[in-house]
Order: sequence, then C-alpha cells, then structure tokens
Amino acid sequence: ILEPYADPDAWQQQEAYLQQFVDYADEHDAQMVVLVWPSLNALSLSEQPTATVTAYFADQGIPAINLSDDLRGRSPGELVVNPFDAHPNVAIHTLAAERLAEAISALDD
Repeated sequence: ILEPYADPDAWQQQEAYLQQFVDYADEHDAQMVVLVWPSLNALSLSEQPTATVTAYFADQGIPAINLSDDLRGRSPGELVVNPFDAHPNVAIHTLAAERLAEAISALDD
C-alpha cells in the first residue's frame, strides 16, 4: 500500500490528483488545510510517504498537518477502533479535530 510513494511514476500521478484539489481551491477562492493521515497500522513505514505528501502541500503554500508527528510512539492498538477495524478511534479523531481547529484558527490571524 505504501510502495507507490517510492515509485516516481506513481508519485507523479498522485501529485496530479493532489494538484486537482489545489486547483479547485484556487478557482473557488477557498482556503485549504490538509490533514495527512499515516497508516495507523504501520506508522514507521508510512513516515516517508506522509512527509512527501506534507511537503507537497507545504510547497503549494497550503497548511498541512502531518498526524504522524502526533501519533509517533503509540501502538496501533491505541489508535484504531479495534483489531478488525483500522480506522481511527474516537480519541484519534478528537486529536485530528483539535489540530484542524488550530490550523483553521491560524488562517484567520
């Protein structure tokens, strides 16, 4: 699941998709803030891909919150709903909402 980020051709295609979001926001005079989610079951393996995506948006002048920084050092069991559902649990959604609120608030400054 993370291998395409190491493949230059696959990353170029992904950049094109991300650029569509940036272009849409520009065309509609919308401010954008991005949450970059790591793989909750493979935090260390997803550090490089999340850094790449975060840097892409930062280079576009768009605030990007890399949640890897907040989640580093935690076990997958602390992050996910349960062993059968790798989606973020309530605590992690709360953390993401707080980080997003901070970033949105900073846009107003």
